[in-house]
Amino acid sequence: STQNFVMSQEYEAIHTNMLHSPQMMMLHRYMAEVLKNNAIMPSLFIHELRINNELFYVNIIENPNQSSQWIVLYVSMSTLSNLKNNLNLILFLIMSFMLVAGILIIWFISSSMTHPLTQLSHFARSVGQGNRKKDHHDFHETELVQLQDAMNTMVMNLDEQEQANRLFFQNVSHELRTPLQVI
Repeated sequence: STQNFVMSQEYEAIHTNMLHSPQMMMLHRYMAEVLKNNAIMPSLFIHELRINNELFYVNIIENPNQSSQWIVLYVSMSTLSNLKNNLNLILFLIMSFMLVAGILIIWFISSSMTHPLTQLSHFARSVGQGNRKKDHHDFHETELVQLQDAMNTMVMNLDEQEQANRLFFQNVSHELRTPLQVI
């Protein structure tokens, strides 16, 4: 909140009432000294003063009731600075949480997409190694179900071709053996 005190044109803090604490009166005297050292006079500008590592915004206006006095309006920015620091910390924590949550969501989605593909890849390898069993995994994605059906159809066709080849070679070997037995 904005505080104020009255100051003479000689930069002397004037305390007409005893509502101010001794610490506040000392701050007013010190602030008046800083204003004097910087030759700050009444103006429309707001000035920044740093007193004991605390930032103040200060404005000086002429006292309409006493032409020989000025009114010094000031606000301590330390509470706002603390608020800013706390908000920055809260935002950092929220962003960190969102980053971790985003990474976990991405990991979950990617694993749910790659796991069925890994299963079909293992199935394709086993077919390549001679295993002619159908794949019976339960997929929910239409494209994966279609790919699984196509691979199962391929396995059935390979089985049929393998049986046809076996039958052909059995017949050929039988036909070749029969004439040889006659001789």
